[in-house]
Amino acid sequence: MKTLSPKGMKWLKFFHVLCAICWIGSAFGMNVLKHFIDTTVPEGRYILSLAIKLLDDELIYIGVSGCLITGIIYGCCTKWGFFKHQWLTLKWILTFVMIVLGTFIIGPAVTGNVHPDLEWYTTNLSEYTRNMSVTAWWGGSQIIILLIVLYLSVFKPTKKKNNAKV
Repeated sequence: MKTLSPKGMKWLKFFHVLCAICWIGSAFGMNVLKHFIDTTVPEGRYILSLAIKLLDDELIYIGVSGCLITGIIYGCCTKWGFFKHQWLTLKWILTFVMIVLGTFIIGPAVTGNVHPDLEWYTTNLSEYTRNMSVTAWWGGSQIIILLIVLYLSVFKPTKKKNNAKV
């Protein structure tokens, strides 16, 4: 299999890190917004729900897709492979866990809270609150997993040490 040139590796790393920034930054943003928007009124609930949905639809999807695509390129076109190291295998497992959580748990809760009719935010307050609890709990869990993946990427804790003398 053909491997990337050093310049190609730098570009791959650039795009992988950029996509990770989109993913992690948006995940933090989705959770931080909850503390700065007044949700005691229907308008605030709508604005918060819409802002979270926009971050989810635009930046999270770009970050996730980009990390997945660049990760596949790393696996196919570099010496790292897909499962050559334990830390790399764990990154793949955690990435797929986050994709499943985002697709089947967080995403529907985010989408379920966006309604242009402001009356919905008054008549369906329990559903709104439940959806916000789901996004807070699982969104927070996803941030923790993202930070673990970031840690694995930087420190590569199970990587075999090179015993060559320097």
